[in-house]
Amino acid sequence: RSFRSLKLGYEQAKALAFRGIAAGQAGDFEQSMLLLRRARRRFQAEGNAVWPPLIDLHLATVLEKTGKPGQ
Repeated sequence: RSFRSLKLGYEQAKALAFRGIAAGQAGDFEQSMLLLRRARRRFQAEGNAVWPPLIDLHLATVLEKTGKPGQ
């Protein structure tokens, strides 16, 4: 919320991405995917071309760990 109120979209997206990565490492795959997808949308809204593909890699890793890589 603080990032949003300060209009720091990139930082907000990055924080979401790191929270998503941490959730995946902690085994909370559903939360991880939710946060990573939110981060990806925010990076796209910011016009960032680098982070969305990186997030896709993290999402693929999480999906593989769930045993449902096709989702």
